[in-house]
Amino acid sequence: MPVAVEGLGGVTALAGTTGSTVIAGWVQGYAYTPNGPISFEQPITQNSRPGPLLQGDGKYYQRSKPQYEALPVTDFLSARSYGAIGNRKTDDTAALQNVILAGAAAGKVVLVDAGTYKVTRTVYIPAGSRIVGESYSVIMSSGEFFADIKNPQPMVQVGHLGEKGQIEWSDMIVSTQGEQAGRVLIEWNLASPSSSPSGMWEVHARIGGFAGSDLQLAKCPTTPKVAIHPAPVNNGCIAAFLTMHVTPSATGLFMENVWLITMLRIQT
Repeated sequence: MPVAVEGLGGVTALAGTTGSTVIAGWVQGYAYTPNGPISFEQPITQNSRPGPLLQGDGKYYQRSKPQYEALPVTDFLSARSYGAIGNRKTDDTAALQNVILAGAAAGKVVLVDAGTYKVTRTVYIPAGSRIVGESYSVIMSSGEFFADIKNPQPMVQVGHLGEKGQIEWSDMIVSTQGEQAGRVLIEWNLASPSSSPSGMWEVHARIGGFAGSDLQLAKCPTTPKVAIHPAPVNNGCIAAFLTMHVTPSATGLFMENVWLITMLRIQT
């Protein structure tokens, strides 16, 4: 082929060959170098692939987000059917914990219906769990249990230390409300086999910056004119201790499109 890669207007980005060639890597876009941004559109040396991340065929492990489309309705348990309210005000800790334990024991998928579920203690996810949210259901922690910065506590705990097995978790947000200096949003202890790891798909951890978080600009403004360095800390704005802790006992965790974010609003 005379042209391997062609751009708009018939512009040749990479000439072809009369024989054969392998394009090991290709870059198209902008590089933000000290002299950039620079526009790139060219072959590059292929990035090396760390051996521990590869399967026997030399490819990365990948697994699509489960849709559970082949399962009958009877294979699902609704959080609402176990008494969870999801109105951001009612304490849903016990209801969520009960439905998650019931789902794992019965081999059913737990549907966390659309809503914001306030929890005041750790929610434990055991091996064998399959949990899916609806329109990014939110688990939001609140209360004194998560307030001690010297004794941090997990909000969502996947497996106990030393526990083995597999889970699937998708389409949810784990979030914060108010001062929680001792809160670890997700603690992952579960040891899963590398041949069939546990999966998280589109499960996002979000700290502050949204309605109902009690951590927006009005309560936690920036202090650009404070002369003291470092600036004094507003204890009411210490939103969390840690976003996600993957402990040494954990193995076999596959994460796809998982955002662990702190949302800030800049005052200008």
